Amino acid sequence: PEELGLQRASREAILGGSAEDNAVIIRAILGGELGPKRDVVLLNAAAALFAAEMVGSMQEGIGKAAQAIDSGAALDTLDRLAEFSRNPVLTGGPPMHEDPALDAALHAEAPKKQLGKSKASKKARAGVAA
Repeated sequence: PEELGLQRASREAILGGSAEDNAVIIRAILGGELGPKRDVVLLNAAAALFAAEMVGSMQEGIGKAAQAIDSGAALDTLDRLAEFSRNPVLTGGPPMHEDPALDAALHAEAPKKQLGKSKASKKARAGVAA
């Protein structure tokens, strides 16, 4: 990591924990916290960007990842993903609201067809002509 401008860290310094602990850690990193855990995030993001040929070097990838974090774009993306995952209208997931009438109304508007679950796709999976 030193050749990329990052400091080497001990295993203990980058260790996560429970799902709740890791959620706090990632929000802290995306909120601007500096340190070895951020360096790991930068390094992993740079590797993904480089592998996808979105950057020409690991150093450029680290710069883009740091820019996404420092500008608040990465945290904004996480927040939008979290909101999407809690929205049963978009995900077809379980009810989120304490009011059963509200849940019924939301689910009534939700699409009933799930990807890959149409009659034609069931027949295709079973080897039956549609």
